[in-house]
Amino acid sequence: MLLKLKEVGVLSAVSAIIVGKPQDNTYYESYKQQLLAVTEDLHTPILFNLNFGHSYPRTIIPYGLKCQINFDRESVAVIEPWFSD
Repeated sequence: MLLKLKEVGVLSAVSAIIVGKPQDNTYYESYKQQLLAVTEDLHTPILFNLNFGHSYPRTIIPYGLKCQINFDRESVAVIEPWFSD
């Protein structure tokens, strides 16, 4: 799937990639190495092992909202309101 995303231009169109922590860290190193190998020539910043998705604590990252990624602090913050009045 990663190679198909690269082939159709999706991976070259993103500014950065954030990767959730797999449940129980199963296959973490394998997933990480595969993503690094596919994106190596793109020089895309990638932040790995964040607590969202399938790991605990389960947290969501809402689609369509602007967020700020700090690679030095390894953090992601949503920077606009989740809902309006």
